[in-house]
Amino acid sequence: MDALQPIPPTPRSFDWAVLLYGLLLPAVTLIALGLWMVWGRRAELNREERHREDVKAAMRGDDLPAETLRVRMDRWRDSRTEPTRLVLGMSALLVGYHIAAYVLPPHILPFHVPWDRAWILAAGVTLIVTSSLAIDRMQGPRDAA
Repeated sequence: MDALQPIPPTPRSFDWAVLLYGLLLPAVTLIALGLWMVWGRRAELNREERHREDVKAAMRGDDLPAETLRVRMDRWRDSRTEPTRLVLGMSALLVGYHIAAYVLPPHILPFHVPWDRAWILAAGVTLIVTSSLAIDRMQGPRDAA
């Protein structure tokens, strides 16, 4: 009688859930960032409101609040011109949608750039975002009003 041969291990199946949720989370994050950039309040209103809150805190004798991540993000967004904010927001929405479209089944989000041409989408978004930020930088800092 031959010696018993061990049964070879079966290959583990790829865990599609990890891929799905691992890529869907950045897609949802980009979509939220895009909406925040596009629908954020106008910079002048944010500056005026922050100035009023700082003045009220100073009159009460309170220390000025520490700058939180949200405040730093708002200030960064507010330092951009309206066209650049629109370009950044729409680009984030576009990229987030396409990541979600590649990850989800085709019947959920059927319209997307074919995967073999995704590099064109990436190059176009990179070019337009870089150009918009460069033009903002060439125009100089915005008024601190």
